[in-house]
Amino acid sequence: MLLLKKIQINYCLLNPATKKWGYTYNKSKTSRMFLPTRLTATSAFSAVGLGTSLIWGKKDRLAYNWAIPPQYDQAAKNFDEGLTAVIMEGRMGFINSSNQFVIPPIYKAKKLTKFNYGLAPVMIEGKYGFIDKLGNLVIPNRYEWADSFKDNGLASVKMEGKYGTIDLNGELVVPCTYQLEEAMTTVPVSNKDYRQAVKDVKAKLDSGVYSVLTQRLDSIGAKVDSKEVEFSKGLIAPDDQPFFEQKGSFYGARISEKDSIWLFKPEYIGIEQINDGFFLLFAKDSLCGVGDSFGRIIVPCEYEDITYDRNGHAFVVQEKEHYGFYGIDGLIRAFTGFDLIGGFADGTAPIWVDNETGTVTEDGTIDPEFIQRLYVLGETAEKNGDTQRARQLYARIIKIEPTFAMAYNNFGLLELKSEAYSEGMSKLKLAHELAPENEQITANYKQARKDQKSRRWDKVISGLETAGTFVGVAATTYAAIEGDETAVTALNEGRSLTAEELATTALKSSESASVNEDIYDFENMQVKATSASQIEKEKQKLQQLYVQREAIIARSKNTQRTISSEGSKQIRRAGTSLRMNHGQVRPGQGNYGRGAADRHLRETTDNRVELRNINQRIERQIALIQHLEEGGSSATFSAPASRSTKTGKFQKSGPSQRDKITNDHTYRNWETQLIRMSTGTDPYDDSKRKYIQSQMRSLRAKYGFGKSQWEDWGGK
Repeated sequence: MLLLKKIQINYCLLNPATKKWGYTYNKSKTSRMFLPTRLTATSAFSAVGLGTSLIWGKKDRLAYNWAIPPQYDQAAKNFDEGLTAVIMEGRMGFINSSNQFVIPPIYKAKKLTKFNYGLAPVMIEGKYGFIDKLGNLVIPNRYEWADSFKDNGLASVKMEGKYGTIDLNGELVVPCTYQLEEAMTTVPVSNKDYRQAVKDVKAKLDSGVYSVLTQRLDSIGAKVDSKEVEFSKGLIAPDDQPFFEQKGSFYGARISEKDSIWLFKPEYIGIEQINDGFFLLFAKDSLCGVGDSFGRIIVPCEYEDITYDRNGHAFVVQEKEHYGFYGIDGLIRAFTGFDLIGGFADGTAPIWVDNETGTVTEDGTIDPEFIQRLYVLGETAEKNGDTQRARQLYARIIKIEPTFAMAYNNFGLLELKSEAYSEGMSKLKLAHELAPENEQITANYKQARKDQKSRRWDKVISGLETAGTFVGVAATTYAAIEGDETAVTALNEGRSLTAEELATTALKSSESASVNEDIYDFENMQVKATSASQIEKEKQKLQQLYVQREAIIARSKNTQRTISSEGSKQIRRAGTSLRMNHGQVRPGQGNYGRGAADRHLRETTDNRVELRNINQRIERQIALIQHLEEGGSSATFSAPASRSTKTGKFQKSGPSQRDKITNDHTYRNWETQLIRMSTGTDPYDDSKRKYIQSQMRSLRAKYGFGKSQWEDWGGK
């Protein structure tokens, strides 16, 4: 089987090639996931893994650990109460973790909803109502809009352009009188009715007022979870035909002639209806695939031939001369590595590879003795010197059973012998990850790593020898130019000076002042060249710093303009005033607009800190370039002391600008708390009032803030 254990579906992911959504067991690519699985091993060598996108081309495949293939235009982030909402061609339905449509995609929708308390909002004939998990309408469709039930047992609805709230019985517990849902649910001065409704519904839940309804919905949910009920087989009955339509030289299929929703868009050269509501699809390159009666692609159009095996609930596919099969859920169960796959009976089918026969189950589990026989054939071929046949057998084993560690081990050793070091090390590493307890594999991997290090040192030594030869030739040439007879003789003989000859030449040269001066000039020239090169690099770094500074300045301006606008909108929407203080948005009276103000404060503070840091780096870089131009080196350079970006003076001890901004924000928060106590939004506490006012006075004295009138408020 493809997965050795059942893992909870955790992530909803987008197929970047087709822009379709599916679900995975893990957010990472399979090569970074758990071991051992057949999927992980396969993906390491770019073979098709579990749930590899069903409608990508082979070149675009990414081996994610798909639990549900990416077949949907939209998909909800999580499974709620065992179901998740998906949208296909503008219509929403609900699937379970086996990718079965519990509620078929028949409801027009732009936004995904979810089940809670066994109910989910859907649009029927232009109005919203609530259905149970069997698709029965429980709360009539009479709302212009409806949200899913929250955990508090309430759901927001909209009637005649205004918002209200209903309980589980569909009764309005908050009248539809609010222009904004947020004003009804979250704004403190206007959500009194909603807060009271939360308390009332909680009391009813605790006292069992809704028990008859919730027990019935729980019973339906249990039947759906245990699959005791029959799920939808498709948007059309298995015996009915869709409406086939030709556009140019391509064909598509719709549910009916009057329905505008496509089952399959007109991009196939042929569509053939087969058993159980499935369709054989023929792409323009004559390769074929399979779709179902919901319009989902079950098998990608990448195969020469496809056979539907009803007994095995599988589609046997042929790729070149090899066979594999998909499940009817759209996940690949066995990779195309078999010479032949027979028909399924009693849950198993015969398989053949290289005249060896074995069995495979419906979920892709292969007879282990069959794999062992293939491995023995590969070892035998290797011992007989037929490495090509051994490679072919190991490659087939890896494709059909990618967790068989010894196949990777032997294949990796063959690659190393043929000096394909990268491929060999990759296979040995994966073999070790698959079977870390195997002593033979561990020993081979350790030796291969040791040999790898040795090869690297050989490259280094070879490079040093080449460099040494070059230096020797240069030194001999230089000595010959200076008239050294030994060097001239060496050049005539086509060789470099030996170490002893170089030492003798150097001793002779040291006796000559003129030669000493020439050598000094030669060395000085090298130093100057190196220094000039370094100065040029440092200047390039300085230019990059200037570019970074301009980017920070531009970002600061944009942040101030954008966030200020957002803060104004938030505060205006809540019916409060906006006060501006040097470009910073602060909430006016009441606790509104704080999200924009906090975000603006955080972003502007970060921008100022970044700007100060980049200015200090520019100052240091300029000093370094001046030091190098004066003949100094990086090793002797001492960075100047940090300067303030405002005054250019050395910074003194005391509160920083960031501290002032942060504590100014704290001062205003305390002011807001006093305002909330005065308006009755928060309960009045005289001792808390006095404490807040004392803290406000301390901060104002320390940082020089403007005094707030609330410092002198005498309380209630």
